[in-house]
Amino acid sequence: MSSEIVVCWSRVLAGVVLSIICCANISGANLPVFAQQGKNESIEQVLLRGFHEARFGQESKALNCYRMAAQMTPSAVFEINYNLVRELSQRQEFAAAAKFVQKVRLLKPSAPDADVLTGIIQIEDDHPELAKISFSSALAAKKQEEPSPLVFAARGYLQMGDFEQAHQVLNLVDKHWPNTPLTNLGRGMCFLTQKKYKEAQPYLRKAYKFQKLSQTLVLLMAADCRLADWQGAVNDSDNCSRDAPNSMMIKILMDRADALRELKRYDEAAKEYTAAMRIRDSNKAYLMRALCYEKLGRMREANEDRKHAAEVYDDLRPTAPIKRI
Repeated sequence: MSSEIVVCWSRVLAGVVLSIICCANISGANLPVFAQQGKNESIEQVLLRGFHEARFGQESKALNCYRMAAQMTPSAVFEINYNLVRELSQRQEFAAAAKFVQKVRLLKPSAPDADVLTGIIQIEDDHPELAKISFSSALAAKKQEEPSPLVFAARGYLQMGDFEQAHQVLNLVDKHWPNTPLTNLGRGMCFLTQKKYKEAQPYLRKAYKFQKLSQTLVLLMAADCRLADWQGAVNDSDNCSRDAPNSMMIKILMDRADALRELKRYDEAAKEYTAAMRIRDSNKAYLMRALCYEKLGRMREANEDRKHAAEVYDDLRPTAPIKRI
């Protein structure tokens, strides 16, 4: 559970940055055109092109984009540099990542950026003790100009399972930059990873309120459902965007449907299970929709769903327990 949440946070943070870049540079509808290589691309554009290639399964093209970006001048925005280093490190391109970090260090010699990025490489290279030394150096840096590097250092501690140190870093961030969106997300993830769902809720809600990203909503609804806060899950997902990546959209729809079912709003729940199945067939969705139809007195449809459920296999699991209602 904890390792899955940490991985999910990595994707959330990447998604936050990607969404901000998209809003600043292009619209989502223009991504396929934008994915074509152009002249005078910035590092942000090359990185975004790499994300696009990876999303559509073009891993070799994505890696070429990341290698290209590593040859360029680092961005003034820490999160963009972080995403590049993370992508390179996860693909075992440690030498390219390290060379890029050296450019960051030359660009900002007194800032924590390079030390945090070095720590990220060391985590991916399975050297957690070295990563902790790098993060300690980052915390001692003379120029703490903005919160992002320290928030991502907290993310590093979280990835290594050091929850206490992650909270301490976020306390330091809050002291100098109170109530920032990334800090709220980080704090919420720390609590969520520790299975302290009640404590996670308000921070994740603040982060989601700042920018209604589907990545953050997936995590918020996970906390809601773990607490059996069904009304909270429905409220949080009201008016959510329906154009998220399929894997996230299915989770949102299934959790929302589970919550509606627990609230005995069976007709609405059935519609959400149907929406989830439009993305991908799910035996669990068929079974739970059958329960809703049964409660609504629609026995023929309930029986049909149970028949279909036996013919479909997937790895979806319900958040709320399936039970006779």
